[in-house]
Amino acid sequence: MIAPSRARGPLRSLVIVSLACCGPIIGCSSEEAGPEQGADGSGAANEPERCVPAPGTTGSPSSIAETVALVNGLPKPASLPCFVEALERPLHVVATRSFFSAQPAVGARSPRIFLFMEGIIHSIVPEGSASNLLEMGEATSPGQSIKAELEFPIAGDITPATAFERLPLNDITTCGVCHNGHVPALGIEGAFESEVLRPGDEELVPLADVEREARECDAALEPERCALLGALFQHGQVLPTEFPRSIRTIFD
Repeated sequence: MIAPSRARGPLRSLVIVSLACCGPIIGCSSEEAGPEQGADGSGAANEPERCVPAPGTTGSPSSIAETVALVNGLPKPASLPCFVEALERPLHVVATRSFFSAQPAVGARSPRIFLFMEGIIHSIVPEGSASNLLEMGEATSPGQSIKAELEFPIAGDITPATAFERLPLNDITTCGVCHNGHVPALGIEGAFESEVLRPGDEELVPLADVEREARECDAALEPERCALLGALFQHGQVLPTEFPRSIRTIFD
């Protein structure tokens, strides 16, 4: 159920965004039927591991490093739907149909979805060439962030440096094509601070429309798309938010 989000301060506004891992419960039985037998005869059916933050990690990561730690604690291979499922609710999101991005939307039916946390924005898209990517921007100052990217599925443990390995492009990064500024950050090769951009108003997709796409998604026809949309909406409250108006768009 969608409800309006509460007003937030400037920095919080800037950085505020189960099908794959927790499918239907199998072997649920009444007392009369007795417990389900596992394949090894142990009396317990093998169930998929839950996509929840591991001890010592958080479902509300505020940095690239905490995002990496959350991924490392998930069942392997870690999928992008599993990561989204593990995020703490409520989630605050903005959806856009814009394709002017290294992570382009595939129309309004599969928009680019920004997930706003305190200190970092993650973004996902349910369909297309970038549907296996988690983009992120860690806030450094108003209007600036450090951009990073992870490609899923992830088979083993990663480091913060992993989040910058795919970004270099000639003498800049893929982020530098659209985002002004190119200041080295974190002491990690490929890590740069650059300008934050917001979607244009005409490109925004109402959250109710995205929720409807999730509800009507046919997993038999589009299993990956439905898994990501389900991970977003089936595990707690999802609320609309917005970028600060002080942030420019790519067209300004």
